[in-house]
This record gives sequence, C-alpha cells and structure tokens, in this order.
Amino acid sequence: MFEYDEPSDPVLPVSMRRIIAIEETRRKLDAELAGLLWGLEVSGQTDELTGFHTSNWLADVARLPSKVASQWVKRAGRLADGRFEPLAEAFGSGRVGVQHVGVFERAANPRVVDELCELLPQLLDLADVATFERWSQEVRGIAERLDQDGAYDPAEDPENNQLSIVDTVDGVTHLRGTLVGELALMVKAVIAAETAKVTA
Repeated sequence: MFEYDEPSDPVLPVSMRRIIAIEETRRKLDAELAGLLWGLEVSGQTDELTGFHTSNWLADVARLPSKVASQWVKRAGRLADGRFEPLAEAFGSGRVGVQHVGVFERAANPRVVDELCELLPQLLDLADVATFERWSQEVRGIAERLDQDGAYDPAEDPENNQLSIVDTVDGVTHLRGTLVGELALMVKAVIAAETAKVTA
C-alpha cells in the first residue's frame, strides 16, 4: 500500500494525494478484475452467453490485445491456485500491484514454482521496502538459483530485452535498450552493418 500519512511527512499537494488515491484504487480494481475473470473462466459463462472464451470476450469488450487479455485470465488462474495464496492476499489488499504478480508468475516456472511459493512471505516483506526494480531482480535471481535444471534462459526473459527508439523533432533518433543472448548479437550485427554503409 501507499503509506504517506505519517505525522512527520510534509503536507502533500492535492495533485499528489490524488495520484496516490488513483493508484490505490487501481490496485483494488485489478484485484477485483482477476477474481471476476476467474469466476467467469470456471463457470464458462462467456462461452455460453457470447460464444467467446473468457480471454477472447475480455479482449473484445475491453479492446485489449488478445495476448494481454489471455495473460489476465492466466494470471487470475494462478492467483486462485492455493500455492499462490499469500501473493493473492497481498494483491487483494493492495500490498503489491499487478506488476509484482507478473514478475513472480514469470519467475515461477514449473521446476521451481513450489519452492518459490514457499518463499512468498519473505518476498512480500521485501516488496514492502524495496523498489520494484530491486524486488524484480531479487525474485528472478532466486528463481534462477532454485532452477536445478539450469534451464533459465535470460534471452527468453522479457525483462532482460528492452529497446526504445525515440525520434525527435530535429531529426535525431535516440536508441536505448538492454538486450541479451542471440537477440543482442543479431541487433548488434544489423546496426554495425548499417553504420558501415552510411560511413563508408
């Protein structure tokens, strides 16, 4: 949750207090959405009433990409799994947000899910005090160490492959990002080849 009501805190302007309230409401709505989606998925009501599976129906009514809608339904199912109960409770109370849930579900592959779920109380305590970036790194690092098969591939982790391209009004393009594995090698080779052409 967002804690800004300590007596020692300076008085916040209306805009800042409003943003905090919006984020708190967003977390509550996200948790409610997950619960409702799983209820629909289990009941099969969207199939019966609309002819769409739950994720397809959500994508249609919310104008969401199909992948995003599918992720929401899958996320709802994981939160309903008893092993994820501490995370579900934290999500429902607003202690953590949907981004935290996303990081954990991506880290909890079938080989380490049970062991990682056992660590949820400690991980949630860490989420109370750590930045999101630090918490995300810790969760992924722990999952990697737990994975005795050594099958964790950082190149397949979307958190490790991020690229942004920004065009400015003066015609300059800014390229910034972090890439790993084969994707990094491919992008590096393409950039090097194109640079060689324009500087030759």
